[in-house]
Amino acid sequence: MILLTLFDHELSEKDEKELGEKLEGNFIHITYREQIRDWIAECIKETAQKPLLREALVMYKNLVLKLTGQSYSEGMVREMKDLIIKSRGNLENALHIAEALPEARIEIQKKFWTELEYILKKEFGLETKNLEGRVSNSAIKDYDMYGSSKEIGLPYLLKDKEGYNVVFWVTGNKSYGIAFSFSLYDDSNKLISDKKIMPEIWVQVSSIANQLEGYFEHAVCPANKWALENLKFTFEENNDEFKLVDDSTRENIIKEMAKEVYKDINSFKKAFK
Repeated sequence: MILLTLFDHELSEKDEKELGEKLEGNFIHITYREQIRDWIAECIKETAQKPLLREALVMYKNLVLKLTGQSYSEGMVREMKDLIIKSRGNLENALHIAEALPEARIEIQKKFWTELEYILKKEFGLETKNLEGRVSNSAIKDYDMYGSSKEIGLPYLLKDKEGYNVVFWVTGNKSYGIAFSFSLYDDSNKLISDKKIMPEIWVQVSSIANQLEGYFEHAVCPANKWALENLKFTFEENNDEFKLVDDSTRENIIKEMAKEVYKDINSFKKAFK
């Protein structure tokens, strides 16, 4: 059996051990970032006399490079490599940059979430409900490492009823971007992700939220929608993190998103009894 993922770090040592035990060691782990990329490159070499197939493979390779954050041209990569190995000093500087880059990316994302939370509190009086602390440095780091299976975000308690809570989430997903959702939690702060557990309340929340612009019922929550400014924090070239480095651009994005969040929360509160 072959386990195929985008990156090599998507499988923890524990997961790999458990998977190896279940399959009695009969599996290998390969990635799009390395093995599939190299395999496509070899295939392209064999298709010189088949232009349509070659063009399809070139497009496929470009997609893989984009998804795995390798969209720089091969010529540019070679130039950077030659520059790095030109001297010991260059190599040392490159290592320092590589070490600092993950922390820099965490800081960029942290600024976004911290400033969004601040504006929502200062301008609209919205206080977050601490369910899981999903915008801590460790949460952002996990999100960066494990991709779309991890989410980060800000929770806002809308209704605290006996037996359940209605919480509005601003969440960030690496693959799909910023989403807003109306979710149900029980008294122990456990997400109610099955409509059958509390069908009447689920339907009530869903029917009200889905009257707001852009919302739809989701498999694990009564209502969900993608934000108008649907940021994606990815490894791609020219990604949304580049926008957020600039203070004025980040401020404008956050202000517009905060208005959208407040509008949806306020409309829901007026309708929900």
